[in-house]
Amino acid sequence: KPEEIYVTSTPGDPFLERYKEELGVVPSLDDALLLRDADYVVFATKPQDFDSVVERVKPYLEDKTILVSIMAGTTIKTIQNKLNGNETVRIMPNTNAVVQHAVNGVAFSDNFTNKEELLGLIETFGTNVLIDESEFNQITAATGSGPAFLYHIYEKYADSLVNLGFSKEQA
Repeated sequence: KPEEIYVTSTPGDPFLERYKEELGVVPSLDDALLLRDADYVVFATKPQDFDSVVERVKPYLEDKTILVSIMAGTTIKTIQNKLNGNETVRIMPNTNAVVQHAVNGVAFSDNFTNKEELLGLIETFGTNVLIDESEFNQITAATGSGPAFLYHIYEKYADSLVNLGFSKEQA
């Protein structure tokens, strides 16, 4: 349920209210409230901002909370070392997640216990491919950069059809 999903960002982020209005989620900057009894915490930040996020959440993070990372280049080992060794999963979804057809690269920490539940959650926006964490660069190239390149080619093809006299809808 959207009202059971809490989101946060940096103070003054205009997207927090937008997420509330468009998605029905609950925005908050109160880290203690956000993390109290949290089943999952999703890290969707730039890797260079992770240390500042760690400072915010570490005092309130419970041992039972599962950490989900969609940060590029930040390893499970790094996340666990900075955040008390909690169960951790790295996910690399792609653009197609917007239309529930992503291909998600998924790697679990060794101490992860309930993989089926997590996989069920992320299957809602695509297909899961279980990989070794060392394969993240390859899955990103195959499912992220590759489709983005093909979309770009398709856009240029459609533009050429418009230049030939077709309408945008026809192209």
